[in-house]
Amino acid sequence: MVLLVNYSYLFQSQTPSDFVKKFLSRFNPVAVVAGFDHTYGGASDDNMANLPKYVGDTFDVITVPAQKSNDQKISSTKIRQELDNGNIETVNKLLGRPFQTKGVIVHGEERGRLLGYPTANVEHSEYQWLPTIGVYVVTVAFGGKKYLGMASIGKNVTFSEDGPMTVEINLIDFKQNIYGEVVRVNWLAHVRGEIKFQTADELIEQLDRDEQLTRNYLSVHPDILD
Repeated sequence: MVLLVNYSYLFQSQTPSDFVKKFLSRFNPVAVVAGFDHTYGGASDDNMANLPKYVGDTFDVITVPAQKSNDQKISSTKIRQELDNGNIETVNKLLGRPFQTKGVIVHGEERGRLLGYPTANVEHSEYQWLPTIGVYVVTVAFGGKKYLGMASIGKNVTFSEDGPMTVEINLIDFKQNIYGEVVRVNWLAHVRGEIKFQTADELIEQLDRDEQLTRNYLSVHPDILD
């Protein structure tokens, strides 16, 4: 079970005793686990080091120590910053696995089909953090299999200046209809930023290059489809 907390000013400013008695104890926990830098009240010393004295012997307190990569602290803030900068390879190193999102395939404008690159439009929850605008090498998992793809996050600026933000994935060597399918997208490598092309032919030429780079990535990393 996951509980989404309304992190209001009232919740943030509660005393440590109230945090334990009125919030944590409601769940009858055996143990509470949090990172070493987790805080839970308005004061600077409302931290994990002091939580045991408020908890007493009600339940155990487990503090997760700092995790580092190349002497940098691994944190959700750091990961979001790297996603915003398009550094998906760095994100994957920090996570120890590919960054993954989940969405459903929906109908789009089907412009990619006219260009020779049909795309699966993935609708994500508003709560999911996505990589920044650009083109990426991805794998898409559904139906018990993984498929290689090149994903575009952007507004299709070649055709419209004020279009909606979309996630469109061309699945390499894949021709099936998968509307309504729930998919998991593994984001593997950043290929390029979004480019506004003068003609559709210029866009197609770039897509050809993107496809070749995507295929090359698979040849170097054949295990991504395992």
